Amino acid sequence: MRARERSGLEIAEPVEVADQQTVTEFAASKVCDSLTIYTGKSKIYDHLPFDHDPVDHSAGEYVRGDVQTNAMKSVLAVPKWSIHGTWRQVWAKHLHRYVNEATFRLNEGNVEIHTNDRIDAMVSKSVGKRITYRVVIA
Repeated sequence: MRARERSGLEIAEPVEVADQQTVTEFAASKVCDSLTIYTGKSKIYDHLPFDHDPVDHSAGEYVRGDVQTNAMKSVLAVPKWSIHGTWRQVWAKHLHRYVNEATFRLNEGNVEIHTNDRIDAMVSKSVGKRITYRVVIA
């Protein structure tokens, strides 16, 4: 499950099933009450506990003023191209790690941020996250 702020920051976590209840619980736990959420038009979003403004892609609507979901395309593209180009294979038991890496790359990948600052962010978020080969293959 993924969400992205207009400022560009992303939050994400793997879920077993992306249904209406899961989407509502995810949004309630991650999103401030005062925000408006922009989504595609799907019944899965009908009971969100926030102001909600969908765009109807099936009717050819992609942008209506400030209402659009275009930023989510990059959110979905990063893990997709990582699977095709870098990871090559994804293990379900490590899905949270893949999601965390893709989220980190989106959040810290702004080219306006100096490379050293991005490296510092990666190193600081790696402290205490040691994973052994035995854990990887078990």
